[in-house]
Amino acid sequence: MNGNATPFLGQRARGFCFMRSERVFLKDGGDLRMENDRYLSLAPSPLPLTESLRDIGYSMETAIADIIDNSITANATNVWIRFSWNFDNPWIAIIDDGYGMTEDVLIEAMRFGSKNPRDERPEDDLGRFGLGINTASFSQCRHLTVLSKQNRHLSCCNWNLDKIASDYRQNENNECLSVYREKYTRPRTTKHAVS
Repeated sequence: MNGNATPFLGQRARGFCFMRSERVFLKDGGDLRMENDRYLSLAPSPLPLTESLRDIGYSMETAIADIIDNSITANATNVWIRFSWNFDNPWIAIIDDGYGMTEDVLIEAMRFGSKNPRDERPEDDLGRFGLGINTASFSQCRHLTVLSKQNRHLSCCNWNLDKIASDYRQNENNECLSVYREKYTRPRTTKHAVS
C-alpha cells in the first residue's frame, strides 16, 4: 500500500476500492486486514454534547409537551404548569401527581440516552430514546432540576450547563450531575408563657 492511500468511505479514493468490515480490498488485488488492538470507552464530552442538543429544533410548546409525556407515562392524572418571568431570571415548573421515581431511577432518567430504542417497552411508555427530559429542557434553559417523590422519599437532581461549561474550560473532570439528599430539620419551637 502506498503512503498516500486513504480509506474509502463512500466514494472512490486513492488506493482503495471498497471497505467491508475489518478487511480492505485494494485496487491492485491485494488486501489489508485490520486486527483489533483494543476497545475504548469514549464517553461524550459533556459541554459539546449538551450545547449541541440544545439546538435540535424544540419550540417551547414541543419541549413542554415532551416533558408532559413523562407525566403521562408516570400515570399522572393532573399536570400543573407554573412559571414566572422573575425579572431577568425566568423559570418554569411542570408538576404532576404521577407515581414518582426513586433516586436511582431519577439518576438514570437524567442520563443522556438512558433507553435503548430497540428494547421492548410497555405500550403506554411514550419515551423511546431516553433523551426527552434533557433535550426538551435544555432547548429552553441552562439549569434543569428534577424533584421527585416516591414512597414519601424525595429525590432531586440538577444539571447546570453553566457549571459544566466552567469546568470544561478549566479542564476539570468534575462530576456534572448534582444529586441532592433529603434532609429534614425540625422546626424550632418556642415555649410561650401563658398567664
